[in-house]
Amino acid sequence: MTSPASLDNPVKQLIEWKHEVEKKVCDILNTIELIPSQNERIQLVMDKLFDEKNNVSKSIILYDILNKIQLKDQATGKWFQDLGLKFYENNSKLAALINFTQAIAYTLPNTEFSSVLYNNRSQILYEYGMFESCLEDIERITVLHVPHQYKGAFFHRKATCHRKMASRLSTKVGNRSSEYTKSHTKDVIEAIQHNDKLLGDPIDKGDDNIDDISLLTVRTIIKAYKECGSKIDKLMSTYDINAKPPTENELLKSDHDPNKYSSIHMLSSEYNPTKNKDNSKYFAQSLIIAYHMGVSIGLVKHNETLSELKKFDKFMYLFGFIERTMRIIISNRVYHRYFDRSKVSKDVVLNSKIIPGTMHFKQQCYTDIKRVNQGEYQLIYTLNGIKNGQTIGDNFLYNFYEKCLQVRRGIVKLIFNFCCNCEACINDWSIDHSEPTGINKNDLEKIKDGISEAEKRIMIASNAANNYLRKNEKICDATTDINNLIEIVGKCQKYLKPTSEIFIRAKSTLALALDLTQGPILIPE
Repeated sequence: MTSPASLDNPVKQLIEWKHEVEKKVCDILNTIELIPSQNERIQLVMDKLFDEKNNVSKSIILYDILNKIQLKDQATGKWFQDLGLKFYENNSKLAALINFTQAIAYTLPNTEFSSVLYNNRSQILYEYGMFESCLEDIERITVLHVPHQYKGAFFHRKATCHRKMASRLSTKVGNRSSEYTKSHTKDVIEAIQHNDKLLGDPIDKGDDNIDDISLLTVRTIIKAYKECGSKIDKLMSTYDINAKPPTENELLKSDHDPNKYSSIHMLSSEYNPTKNKDNSKYFAQSLIIAYHMGVSIGLVKHNETLSELKKFDKFMYLFGFIERTMRIIISNRVYHRYFDRSKVSKDVVLNSKIIPGTMHFKQQCYTDIKRVNQGEYQLIYTLNGIKNGQTIGDNFLYNFYEKCLQVRRGIVKLIFNFCCNCEACINDWSIDHSEPTGINKNDLEKIKDGISEAEKRIMIASNAANNYLRKNEKICDATTDINNLIEIVGKCQKYLKPTSEIFIRAKSTLALALDLTQGPILIPE
């Protein structure tokens, strides 16, 4: 098939073709009186039934007339269809389009034959790059009527049209977006392209405005893939489009006060992105991206407060998708930074799912016991029937024990802005603030200091690794730091929980130190 780019004056040719088709369709509809429109057929039936209520023979005659019209439609339509297929095989697309259009004019709608004809015509429209017209034809097709051998191409064509249309609309929406939103557009593009690679059909590099794909693409892709149902498991493995949106309580449990920030715009300037490190930053950025995108597509109104935004289910779907998308981007960047040069398989990263524990929303109360750390506060959640003062252990089974004491629910409300209904909260229980870890305060401070010192040295070495390798032709010696960090990680493993911030810092710093023994973190110039 000849590509649209290779056609002479393609725009002029398509405009002429549209006028020619419109004229041809009008000529057909004006000259053939035996093919009434759908409304005319319905009106004809209703008139006959009301005029001749008791005349059965009239109804039978009417049925025969309509049946003959249908037979005439199919016979003539089939003739035009065969002609169109011949033109298509000979690469005469314009002639094929005209004949498929004539065949459709002779065909009753919502039939198997009409679905086949619309499918034929949509294929040519797709090849010409007329994606809006292609989608209009696709919407007229009954999927059950599409032959099995054509369904794969049908679903693929539909999803691709949505993507292409979103790309073409990028400039309009992008011009109305704030600079803050534009700064994150590149991240969303990377996620879209990552999803397309999983599908096995990346966006064409020659697309117009490919570098300006707006956030509208995300919404359009969700719509396309939800409707098509084709390879969704690969494409959206980290997001369930049919899942319930976050509840009001879940939103309230996040680290912002919905009453403090009256507008989404204030969130970008006043939100503290370091409070929970990357989690808070991604949450804030995702919320702002979702907001600006929602305004652009008319999903939410301008200057909505956070307490109002959480009431819109569709907005919460969108927000959830974008937040997960940003987390995929970060995990991929970490992979490319540390593993690309060693040629390790990408399957682990690209096919990994985002686990609930990495989400920004705080854990709810579970039937087993959960410990939640919030700054200097540690709260235990449970639905089990434990009593005030009873000694309990947490779900990690690391021999940590707490006592349930008074004054709890107020702290949960104050810190998390969430009214928990578990038994401990209802009865105002809280944990004992005695040392639960089996390590004294001085030893804990030594561990922290050791990690901080190692972090500084490792970061300096990492930044200098490129020049060091080029000048000395050897790798930085990090043996001392590695040995110290191994000892620190061992202590953390013995005394601290796996989710402890100190433990995580120690392992992360050790990973950086080990990376120095394999080569510079920065790619040589």
